[in-house]
Amino acid sequence: REPTSEPSRNPTSRPTVPVGSPCQNGARDGDETDVDCGGNACPTCENGKTCRRDSDCFSGLCDDDDDVCVDQPTRRPTAGPTRESCDNDERDGEETDRDCGGPDCSPCAEGKRCRADSDCRDALGCVDGTCEERGDPCDDDERNGDETDVDCGGELCDKCAEGKRCNRGDDCETNYCDKGYCARRQEPCDNDQRDGSETDVDCGGTDC
Repeated sequence: REPTSEPSRNPTSRPTVPVGSPCQNGARDGDETDVDCGGNACPTCENGKTCRRDSDCFSGLCDDDDDVCVDQPTRRPTAGPTRESCDNDERDGEETDRDCGGPDCSPCAEGKRCRADSDCRDALGCVDGTCEERGDPCDDDERNGDETDVDCGGELCDKCAEGKRCNRGDDCETNYCDKGYCARRQEPCDNDQRDGSETDVDCGGTDC
């Protein structure tokens, strides 16, 4: 808010200074710590401005290492990282590598550390803890994606051979999934069961 020449009728969010004061001349002078802010006479400084002590900062915190105003730490843990944590050149929070990976930051580039494929950029996968180019998921000797068994079944890979795991008939070369495994569909008159119109196991009725 701009300084007022007369006292304001209502409280302002920030201290104001008289028009024409050294705190409004576009220069760093007096005991100001940055241009027109900080020190004993001028308003406090925004984040990123130079400071000497906490009282120079609107946030109330002066970083001792860099001598700039920074945000105060949150009083309680936050559900996700604060705005700087994905861009602070450090590996912190749930990041898998510096400023990337995890549930909150952007996916990581090739060669960065990871815990899962979701930690890596598109077309990359997490291989032995590192983001690498993803090979053919149907030819990697692993059961991944929506495969029902290793390198078969699901929407993308070839159908599975007899004896392999399945969710439905479309997962199987035999087009028949029996109790979670690909099987050959038996003729109703040769399945060791009494079914259909049979009068006894695999005999009698109109078909057997």
